[in-house]
Amino acid sequence: MSADEPYIVRDEGGDTDDADAWIAPEPASDVIADAIVAKSDLTRDAVEPLEEHVDFEILRAVLTGETEPPVTFDVEGVAVTVDRDGAVGISES
Repeated sequence: MSADEPYIVRDEGGDTDDADAWIAPEPASDVIADAIVAKSDLTRDAVEPLEEHVDFEILRAVLTGETEPPVTFDVEGVAVTVDRDGAVGISES
């Protein structure tokens, strides 16, 4: 994890009506790496460090709305797309 790393609120697909639920942002590399590992045959070692696959300045610009989303990058043959809202899409490239 880099000091310049952006953060994402993880979408767990749960009940968003619970006003008392605590939602904390997590390092983007953790959220994205977890999504890649969950939806591909890649291991965590193949994914990390994430900054070898995506420029964190570009990722931060997308997440903060400074540039038009999304940002798409390749991780060992897996296409990863991150949108303005922090949604992480995974597909075979």
